[in-house]
Amino acid sequence: MKKKKKTANIILNVLIFILVGVALFSGYKLISTLNEYKKGRQEYDDIREQMIIEPTDQPQQADNEDPGSVWVDDGYLRFDYNGLLRVNPDFKCWIDIPGTIISYPVVQASDNNYYLRRTFTGQYNVGGVIFMDCMCPSDLTGRNTVIYGHRMNDGSMFTDLKKFLNASFARENDEIRLYKADGVYVYKIFAAYKSDALSDWYYPGFNSDAEFESWLRTQKGRSDVIFDMMPVAEDRVITLSTCVGSWDELGRYIVQAVLVDVVKLDG
Repeated sequence: MKKKKKTANIILNVLIFILVGVALFSGYKLISTLNEYKKGRQEYDDIREQMIIEPTDQPQQADNEDPGSVWVDDGYLRFDYNGLLRVNPDFKCWIDIPGTIISYPVVQASDNNYYLRRTFTGQYNVGGVIFMDCMCPSDLTGRNTVIYGHRMNDGSMFTDLKKFLNASFARENDEIRLYKADGVYVYKIFAAYKSDALSDWYYPGFNSDAEFESWLRTQKGRSDVIFDMMPVAEDRVITLSTCVGSWDELGRYIVQAVLVDVVKLDG
């Protein structure tokens, strides 16, 4: 009887030891993740502080001591495009969605894994950076330009994409802006929905106008919100994608928009 009790105590102590170990490891991982969130936010805050200045009313090419620096401005953002290129040659554009916290540099690598866990400056971080699909033309001339970003627990990166499944929010904040050296590319949202990673929303190229128009109708039909916009074969669209969460490995929130204007720079 004493032997059984002793054995039971040993098992109990082992279980307690294991549980304490799991708790300590989980706490360590949580603290490490929160620290990486903080570092990631700080890096992008620093980039915004260094590269973006106060908005003005008209698009313009501002005077600058460096003749290679182009400042882009449409009343919302004004930043040093070439300055960002000097920080990271993979920089392609800046994405800004008014009404959300989404305002980040967009990069593109030769594969879609490189920036999953790297920040804009190349530092390891779970938040990564917003990046363009490696198969898409970086000049935004492709029929469907796909841009990825993580859904972060602190609300950063592409977390706000989920908000576009709410009709009132989506209709009040239906504009997406991509800032490049030659101007501001203005898009209007035409679809927002939850999908999965195996669907066809990420297709970068199409064999014909008919195939593209069929794809556009499919995307429009999936939308949880009814938008006025309906792209046609001559249009160019962007697809923004983020994960639903760790509990749904294949789930994705998708927001798609059509190019409606390019605000060129003066100068």
